[in-house]
Amino acid sequence: MWITHKATQHGVFQNKDMRTVTTTIVGIFYFSLASFLFVLNGVLLMTLLTNKEFKSSTYRVIINMNIACMMLLSVFVVGGVMTVAQTTFNYYLDRILGALVIASWLLYVSLTLALAVDRLITFVCPRSSKFSIATTILTILSWILWFVVLIVLSLPGYRVSYDGGNMFYYWNYTDEPGAQIFLNCEPYYDISVIVMVLFIYMAVFSHLRKMGHMSGNQSSSFKAEMRIFVVAFISFTYETLCVILWFWIPESLGKLEATNIAMNTAWIVEGGMFVTLTLIISTNLRRSVIRTMRKKNKVFVVSHT
Repeated sequence: MWITHKATQHGVFQNKDMRTVTTTIVGIFYFSLASFLFVLNGVLLMTLLTNKEFKSSTYRVIINMNIACMMLLSVFVVGGVMTVAQTTFNYYLDRILGALVIASWLLYVSLTLALAVDRLITFVCPRSSKFSIATTILTILSWILWFVVLIVLSLPGYRVSYDGGNMFYYWNYTDEPGAQIFLNCEPYYDISVIVMVLFIYMAVFSHLRKMGHMSGNQSSSFKAEMRIFVVAFISFTYETLCVILWFWIPESLGKLEATNIAMNTAWIVEGGMFVTLTLIISTNLRRSVIRTMRKKNKVFVVSHT
């Protein structure tokens, strides 16, 4: 009997050790990936703000998208630390970050619609200034939505938490009534905006085709829009799969640690997908980023000599 009890204790300690190793690895992974994508968004943001060539309405929307992604990723950086420590540290910190992660995500989703509308106006009504204000209005409305969601999710009964029942792997809505309302409504908003964005880019593509840009001598504007269309389509596919993963998976799978880790990782990747794809397909932006970084390095070196 004593031997059996001792063996049981040994098994419990082994399980605790394995869990500690797992949470440490996962937490460091979250922290590292979110930090890298945060810096990548920051580099692009700095490039867009310091170069005069990026002063159009399109790049103003992208700047706002960068800010939204950086707010989103900053929460995941802290979440990585929480995963390693297996605690949220403080009730109010957990509440504030939970509200911020949802508000920032909805801000980013809304801004993708603003960007799509901007591209539509640019190519369908290039000489009409009266429609260009639509981009500004959508951007302002996106920030109003961010503010409203941030306030509402800070109210009693509307809690988003990193504590999933002693599993600190994923930011999610709690069982509180208000949080469940958000949980039931958010996926439909996400999907609706994502589908609208895709249809708008398809309309832009169709318009360019009708204008004769698909001839053998393709214009630079058509090539640029094709790159944006590719980014939109890849983002649409990925975001749709993510929303399905986040909201419409069997309840039994949702309780698994592996599922929570997969969902949180997918969310972190989403925070860096736009900037990554943009830099991959846009040679001009890549060159501008490199030039900006070189200038900053020169200033840094000179200031220390």
